Amino acid sequence: MTRKMPRFRNAFGNLCSSFLICNLQSIIVLFTWSTIVLIAKNPLLSSSELFLARVIGVFVNGGWFGTLFVHFFVALNRLCAVVYPMKYKKLWSEAKALAAGIISWTLGMTICMIHLF
Repeated sequence: MTRKMPRFRNAFGNLCSSFLICNLQSIIVLFTWSTIVLIAKNPLLSSSELFLARVIGVFVNGGWFGTLFVHFFVALNRLCAVVYPMKYKKLWSEAKALAAGIISWTLGMTICMIHLF
């Protein structure tokens, strides 16, 4: 929806898309892994001793932390839109918003990588 509507083809729309992608990553990975665990009925699959379970946790929590960072950038974007309406186009472009989304996702995943080892 944010890609189709012309109102969202701007920095705010890119940030909303980044928010959606991070949330979808968490939801899809968690749903898929939960389905596998419930079908297999193997208690080892839900144990933190299994390396694959920790990797799944990184992808679920990484998306969630990425969402938190995107929230920060959305708040910053809206602050700039309200406080500096004449400079908004200079402060935020679609490329800068895309970079903020990528940085958010990368930072969220990096923070969660600590739990792999």
